[in-house]
Amino acid sequence: MPNKTRTSSRIPDSQTPGKSNVFIPGDCPPICVALLIALGFALTFRAFFPTLTDIWSFDEAYYLNNGRLLLHGEFPTYASNPLVAAFWALAIIPFQESPFWLMHAYALGRIIIFIFLWFGTYVISRELKHIVSPLMPLLLLLVTPSLLSILDNSSDALFAALSAFALWQFLRFSATGLRKHLVICAVFISMAALCRNDGLLLFITALILVILLHGARGKTLGSVAACVAPFAVIVGGYIALVGLLSGEFEVGTKRRLYDAFEQGQGVAYGPLCEAENPYVEGYALARDLYGTPEDNNYSVLKAIRRNPRAFLQRITHVILQMPAQAFVAYGKGLHGTGALLLLLAVRGIVALARRRAWSVLLIMLAWPLHLLAYLVTFFREGYFLLPCAIVFVLAAIGSAALFATINQRRERVIACAVMLGLIIYALGTVNKRLLAPAVVFLLGLSIIWILSDRYGGTLRHSVRTSIGSYGIVFLLTLQSLFCRPARCSIPSIPELGTAPNEQAALFLASHLPAGSNVASYSPAPVIMARLDYIPIFPEPRKLTSRRDLLGWLLTRDVKAIYVDELFRRCEPGVCKGLDMMRGEELEVGYQDAQHDIQVLLLRPELR
Repeated sequence: MPNKTRTSSRIPDSQTPGKSNVFIPGDCPPICVALLIALGFALTFRAFFPTLTDIWSFDEAYYLNNGRLLLHGEFPTYASNPLVAAFWALAIIPFQESPFWLMHAYALGRIIIFIFLWFGTYVISRELKHIVSPLMPLLLLLVTPSLLSILDNSSDALFAALSAFALWQFLRFSATGLRKHLVICAVFISMAALCRNDGLLLFITALILVILLHGARGKTLGSVAACVAPFAVIVGGYIALVGLLSGEFEVGTKRRLYDAFEQGQGVAYGPLCEAENPYVEGYALARDLYGTPEDNNYSVLKAIRRNPRAFLQRITHVILQMPAQAFVAYGKGLHGTGALLLLLAVRGIVALARRRAWSVLLIMLAWPLHLLAYLVTFFREGYFLLPCAIVFVLAAIGSAALFATINQRRERVIACAVMLGLIIYALGTVNKRLLAPAVVFLLGLSIIWILSDRYGGTLRHSVRTSIGSYGIVFLLTLQSLFCRPARCSIPSIPELGTAPNEQAALFLASHLPAGSNVASYSPAPVIMARLDYIPIFPEPRKLTSRRDLLGWLLTRDVKAIYVDELFRRCEPGVCKGLDMMRGEELEVGYQDAQHDIQVLLLRPELR
C-alpha cells in the first residue's frame, strides 16, 4: 500500500497544538553511527579482551561449548538456542588451533554483537526520525553502561539485536503496508526464536499486532501468511532437521521451562547466605513445595496447582523486586542512572500518546510483552535489557518532550515532583546509588531551565528543545563517569595463560585425552580444555560417605576434578569428602601458589 495512505503513525505536529509538538526530527548519517560505535568501543575497550574469569561462568560457557560441539556435528535441540551455538561456531573457526580459543572467540563474538546492538537501536530510531533524531538514542546508548551488562550473556544480546531488527521491519510494514517488510520481520523473529525461546511469544505478539492494526483492511489472511510462512520454514525446518538427524523430535521447551521454574524458587528469594547458589538451591526448594518434576510430568501448571499459595507469594515477591532489578540493569554501578533512563522512557510513552501516534505506541509497548513469561520462571537483570533498543528510543523521545511541550510550567512541576518522589524513595531505602544521581539530575535540570529562560528567549523552539535534550545527555554522562566498571577504565590487553584458572585449563588439556569427563562446579576451565564437563551439583551433596562419592565419580567415568573457590563455597560437604580422598583415590595434578585452584586426578588404576 502506498505511503500516502498510511498517516496514522505520522501525524504532523501542527495537528496537536499545545502538546508535545516538535521533538527533534532529523537524521543521523551512517558515518556518525560508525564514529559513535568506535567511541563506544574505545570507552569499553577492556570488555572486548576477556580473560577466562571474565566469561560468565555458566551460561556463556555452555553457549560457547555448544558452538564447539556444533563444529563436530552435534546439533543442539531447539530449546538449547541453536542460533547462539551457530554464532559461536563461526567465531571459533579462526581460533580452533589456539589453546586460548575460548577467549579469542569470545572477544570476536562480543565485538560483533556490540555492533549488532548499536545498529538495532539505530534502525528503529531511523524509522521514527519524523519524531526524534536517531542521534539522540545513540548518544544515550553511548553514555550509559547498559550494553556491558547484556553483553555478558550472548543469548540475551543476540535476541535483543534480532528482535530490534524485527521491530524495525514491523514499523516499516505498519507505515507502508508492504508485506515484504513483514516477511523480513518474520525472518528476524525466527532467528530470535532460535536464540531464545522467548521468540515463540514474540511471534505470537507480532501476529496479534498484524490482526489488530491491519485486520480492518480485509487483507488479514495474506499478512498472517506472510508472517507465518518464514517462521514455519526456519523454526519448523530446524526442528525437523534435528529430528531427522537424531531420530528424536523432542523440542525440549517443556523441560527447559520446568527447569527454569525450579531455579526461580531460589532466585526469587536470593541466596540465604554467600555460600549458596540460588539457581542450584532452587531445585530443592521447589521440590519441597511443588513436588518433583516426575510428579508433575514436567508441567509447570500442574506444579502450581499443587501449591498455588506458595506460587502467589513467590510471584508477589518477584513483582516487588522488579523495579530495583530494572534500575540496576540500565544503570549498572549507579542504580539512579537506570532509574532516570526508565523515567525518561515513560515520558516518551506519554509524549507519543499526546502526539496520537497510536500505532507506533501500541507496537512499542506490545513488543516486549514476552517478558511476562518470566513471572512463571524468574527475572534476572539481563532480561530487562532484552527490549533495550525500545527503551533507549523512548527515552530519547522523552528527553526531547521535556523541553518541547508548550506548557513548560506544568512540565517542570511534574518533572520536579517525579524527581522528588524518587529522592524520597531513595532516602527511605537508604540507597545512595539511587539518591546521588537523582539529586544531580534534578539540580542539572533546574540549571538547564534557568539558562534556557534567561538566554534562550531569542532561539527557535526547536533549537531550545535540541539544546535541552543534549543537556540531558550531558547530565547522564556525568553520572556514568562514576559508575563505569573497572574493566572499562584505560586498559591493557591481558596476557593469557597467566591466571591460575587458565593454567589449570592448560594442564587439563595437556594431561587428559580429548573427550575425558571432568567434574567441576565452574564449566569454563573444563570447556577451554576441550573436555566434557560433569556438574558436581546438586546430587553429590546427598552422598553420606567417601565410598559413595567415589562411586558417583566412577559411575560418571570422571577422570579429574577441578576445584576452585566457588566450588568450596557452594559445596563445602563435597569438598570435604574430596579432601579425605586426597593421597589415596585422588592425587593433586595442579595447584596454584595460594592453593585456591586445584586439579585432582583419579589414580590411574581407577580411571
